[in-house]
Amino acid sequence: MAESTELVELLGQKIPAARQQLKDSHKNLGDLATYCERNYIESGQTPAALEETKRYAAQSLASVAYQVNVLAVNMLDLLDKQMKHMGDVEANIHHISQVTSCQIYRGASHALENCILPQFPPHELSSHWPQWPLSCMKVAA
Repeated sequence: MAESTELVELLGQKIPAARQQLKDSHKNLGDLATYCERNYIESGQTPAALEETKRYAAQSLASVAYQVNVLAVNMLDLLDKQMKHMGDVEANIHHISQVTSCQIYRGASHALENCILPQFPPHELSSHWPQWPLSCMKVAA
């Protein structure tokens, strides 16, 4: 039960949230690039503007790398849980297959018995079974 709750949480919350953060980061990187370009052009201090751009770029790329890592971890967790679930389903199918094979075998055995053995009503059974001589039977002393 906990596995299905975790799957629902991953599919419904964690993975979509991580994807949304990446989409937001994409927009933010575009805005940052526009700001840095405008700042570099408008600023009279190009070395200072270049250093600021480097700092912003490094921080932004580190943030994106972290977000990619979070999404990758969530996806791997999802795949692991799905593989475990598939293993459980495979085991259940194997069990059902074995039970079905046993039932088919029992049904075939019963059908074979009905074809081979003569059919007598229960009250006639004693007259049709062979009577063994007493010399063949061991008598307990």
